[in-house]
Amino acid sequence: MQELLALINEIDNMKDLKIVIEKVKSKQKGWRHLATEQAKLSINVGDTVLCIGSGGDQEAVVKDIRRTKATILIEGRRYTAPLSILKPMEVA
Repeated sequence: MQELLALINEIDNMKDLKIVIEKVKSKQKGWRHLATEQAKLSINVGDTVLCIGSGGDQEAVVKDIRRTKATILIEGRRYTAPLSILKPMEVA
């Protein structure tokens, strides 16, 4: 990783930097798509999930699943969340 950062630091023109940025965005989009597809396969309506958010992880119940997002309930409040931040919880 350090080698990659050093190579990026050596870029001396906007054309090459733009190419690197486009490749990074493309890779990020692929990973996001993969996370969404995995979530779709493992989450169903009515499931209790863990919502990984910037305010911390919260337990939620899935009410509706769409193409890339889900409607969830957290402490009785309805939210729309990307599928990629929802993780199925183990049932005890």
